[in-house]
Amino acid sequence: MAPFAAERQWSFEALESQSVMQRHEALLPVDAALCACRRFDLPVAGVSALRQGQTVSLAAEFPATAPGRVRIYAAGLGFLGLGKSSRPAS
Repeated sequence: MAPFAAERQWSFEALESQSVMQRHEALLPVDAALCACRRFDLPVAGVSALRQGQTVSLAAEFPATAPGRVRIYAAGLGFLGLGKSSRPAS
């Protein structure tokens, strides 16, 4: 199944029998299936609001951000989740 057609498939039983280090080597990053979405690095000021499910307005900082689905990351925290960027209302 794309994008994982070439990746080895693991059963829960096989993963449970591995050491923690072996599992870390075998498992893909949590955001591996989202490579088609653009990456967006959220400024520190927006992390708390995002974690509380609030809309984060970044129009002043990023006026040229194209609308669409994005993978959201924050420095020191890594992948936070998916979001949708949109143009501010005029």
